[in-house]
Amino acid sequence: MLQAIWEDYIWGIPGLFVGFIIGYVIGGSKNLRNSDRLLLILAFGLLGGTIIAFLLSWAITVGTFEILLSILSTFGGIIFGAGTHWERPPPPPPKRHVVFEPDEDDEFDREIEEAFKGKY
Repeated sequence: MLQAIWEDYIWGIPGLFVGFIIGYVIGGSKNLRNSDRLLLILAFGLLGGTIIAFLLSWAITVGTFEILLSILSTFGGIIFGAGTHWERPPPPPPKRHVVFEPDEDDEFDREIEEAFKGKY
């Protein structure tokens, strides 16, 4: 009885550890937008859980329950890892604009130089 329970839960342990590490990295990357992070979490959760289940299949027979448990535990680890190390993405750069007034050509040139820091 105890061995059957252990075989069921052994599928979740590697998924939790690997998922935590992946989530920690994804959550801490500042250069990704939130939508990119969510897509990476979904991709790594599905693929990572499936790969872990197939890697462990040499020791224990693989069934639908074991694959689902591996995928769910990987998602849990990723969410926990990302939640503990979540960094907000940097704010977007300010949008620069130049207002053109045809009557003031010199003023327009000065505004362009100021907006682009002399690089036009």
